Amino acid sequence: MSDAREESVAVLRARHDALRDLLDRNGELLELLAEIQLDLRLLVPGNPVVRARTLQLLEATLLQAQTTNILARDRHAQLYEVHARIEAEVRRVLQEERDRERAYPTIVPLADCSRGDQHLVGGKAARLGELAAALPGRVPEGFVVTTAAYARFLAHGGTGARLRMLLEDLDLTAEVDRLRRQAAEARKVILESPIPDQVASAMRQAVEAQPRAESWAVRSSAVGEDGPFSFAGQFESCLHVQVEDLPTAWRRVLASNFADHVIRYRLVCGLFELATPMAVLCMPMVDARCAGVLYTRDPARSEEDTMLVTSQGGLAPDLVGGVSDGETFVVSRKELSLAGQDVQAPVAAAPAAAGSPSRDEQRALCRLGLEAEAIFGEALDVEWALDRSGRPVLLQARPLTATPRPEAAQAKTASPCIARGGVTIVGGRAMGVVAAIEGPSRSEEVPEGSILVVRQASPELAHLLPKIEGLVAEHGSVAGHLASLAREFGVPSVFGMTGAVTSLVHGTRVSLDASRGQVHAGVAWPEEGGDTRRRARELRSGTRSPLHQLVLRLDLTDPRAASFRPKGCRSLHDIVRFCHERGVASVFEPGEWRPGASQVEARRLRASGLPYDLWVLDVGSGVGLREEQPAEVEPREVLSRPFQALWRGMMAPGIVWSGRRSVDLMGFASVVSSSLAETPGDADSLGLDSYMIVASDYLNFNGRMAYHYVMIDAVVNETPEGNYVNFRFWGGGAGRVQRDLRAVFLARVLARLGFTVERRGDLVTAWLRCCPEPVSEAGLESLGKLTGCARQLDMLIRSETAVDQYVDHFLKGDYGEFA
Repeated sequence: MSDAREESVAVLRARHDALRDLLDRNGELLELLAEIQLDLRLLVPGNPVVRARTLQLLEATLLQAQTTNILARDRHAQLYEVHARIEAEVRRVLQEERDRERAYPTIVPLADCSRGDQHLVGGKAARLGELAAALPGRVPEGFVVTTAAYARFLAHGGTGARLRMLLEDLDLTAEVDRLRRQAAEARKVILESPIPDQVASAMRQAVEAQPRAESWAVRSSAVGEDGPFSFAGQFESCLHVQVEDLPTAWRRVLASNFADHVIRYRLVCGLFELATPMAVLCMPMVDARCAGVLYTRDPARSEEDTMLVTSQGGLAPDLVGGVSDGETFVVSRKELSLAGQDVQAPVAAAPAAAGSPSRDEQRALCRLGLEAEAIFGEALDVEWALDRSGRPVLLQARPLTATPRPEAAQAKTASPCIARGGVTIVGGRAMGVVAAIEGPSRSEEVPEGSILVVRQASPELAHLLPKIEGLVAEHGSVAGHLASLAREFGVPSVFGMTGAVTSLVHGTRVSLDASRGQVHAGVAWPEEGGDTRRRARELRSGTRSPLHQLVLRLDLTDPRAASFRPKGCRSLHDIVRFCHERGVASVFEPGEWRPGASQVEARRLRASGLPYDLWVLDVGSGVGLREEQPAEVEPREVLSRPFQALWRGMMAPGIVWSGRRSVDLMGFASVVSSSLAETPGDADSLGLDSYMIVASDYLNFNGRMAYHYVMIDAVVNETPEGNYVNFRFWGGGAGRVQRDLRAVFLARVLARLGFTVERRGDLVTAWLRCCPEPVSEAGLESLGKLTGCARQLDMLIRSETAVDQYVDHFLKGDYGEFA
């Protein structure tokens, strides 16, 4: 081989190696992004695990930017400046997060809590703290072991890392037994993990500040609790706890955050654990004569101006837990007088043996409830107690709202299951009308509040996530861009549900149970409110740190947008997306890979029936080895998987390459006039050579066929994240109108086949991204058939009506109509 040829082959192989590096690293980067996203479900941004993974991502994205510029010949050098800016911001935020976590107090007195501190003391303590400040003496003194203490506990001794492994996909499983086993193991990890000395010491000091307390109530105060979601009755409460047992009780409350019913509750609500980190409220036990619940508005009689009081002797854990009914009284809000009562529990004029409140005590209690309602400006669900002197105290106050029941995640439905399978990306439920579309090019057809059903989970669908209720895709990767975005938006999603586009009829109403990979006909869960996802999104968005924005947020979703450039990158995820898209596109540009016949030692493909010569260049295990390397190679000797898939399509029965049975005379005349006037290609272009560069999992095909050009670039292997199929077609021998009509035909067929398609005049560009191997191979096989059928279609096609007819013929396999 001459020096020039050796140099040319070396350049091609170097570019191929760079492409492989880019694709391999892209898969690693997506996995790392997914890991960080999972970390941030449980761990605070200042956690050492989050910090280590983020720094690893910074280094890997810089390498990806370098590889992209190697492939693109430094056209995207601005990436380095953008990466440096993002890196500086990420490092600053990491340092600030670490400093902030270190500065947060471990203990906060209850009297110092307010709703502005919910991220630190949780919802229950925040509200009680405001009541304590506004209503002196009406809330027992106490203290809160903060979410910062919880974060330090998780960071201590590898506790958080062990929990992260147990909980990685626990919210996605449909196996109830597995959920129970792993949830139990997670609770065991918490109960057996050591408490950091800093936390234990702070708890001792808080207890010593209240020496008169004989025993303690240790209760949950998770972030979000008693707020958008009540979490009523979900977490464990420990009563009559002795001082020496407070650390154990604290861990028991933390462990209850991972009870299987709590996990299911979060799943129904569409929440991640980090949205509800656990603070713990410690209050001295009240020596109660009676206790109960006060609704400042009767939820069963919302049209009446009444309150509802339930009561039971002593403290009322059985009452609020639904074990006993207690007594129920209806009280007028205006007159604070009895408006009704439970017929089995008459009101006593004085305290009864069972501990019922007297009429005067009822009035005092209801007056206190109205004062609390005025403080918060909304109806309340209040837990109360009367001490031995008959003085009412407030133990909890939350908004009076309807919330999902904890058992809802297991509730059965009579609606038939019409589709099932796949992998859960985001758990939860959604109901809406099916919007089944072939690809992103039809996204304008998706209405607000629908269940989106697509063949391929493409990141170009990202702009639809804020408006849809659920997402079902026949193909897609759990580590792909759209999966990350679905998790960010909290859209219940299932990928890999075979046949969904066919079985889920466009325009019909369905109910998606993403946790179990099931779709039911009609409205399966009418009792669930429609604003659950909205409230979950609001709660999650409140937990996002600047680190989330700099690392995980994805703004670059549409490669065709003017903002899809280095300056448009706002996060490391944006850089990953940009590098993958533009790095792959750089090897798909005209002339980038096509060697000159005199420079590269390629071998002719021995193929009968084709109207042109095909030359094959092997850059990596793409052709079988023989002792003697002849000048020609048989198609069966080409070991490249994408080549074989394309070749199967090109040689499929019914595909004719030898010419047309009939040619429209006007079409033929337009070829002649076009050759003279528009010169889309030289007259000898009919016989120009075409080239295929192959490796074991790679194909780059550059073909000239009768005045038009075809380029196909593909990687196909067992790793979906790195797979892609690119197609470009332009030119032709007929006039402009007929070339455009052929382009319309190609665009419509490709869209029906699941490709993302862009058409500009007679130029058609289409692509598949991140598809499993069988789907990618099927796409290439279809391209082989389409190339054969469309090669002289511009001389046959005369109208848009004919376009639709040819589309139908192709999709039905009537390839003889193109001969």
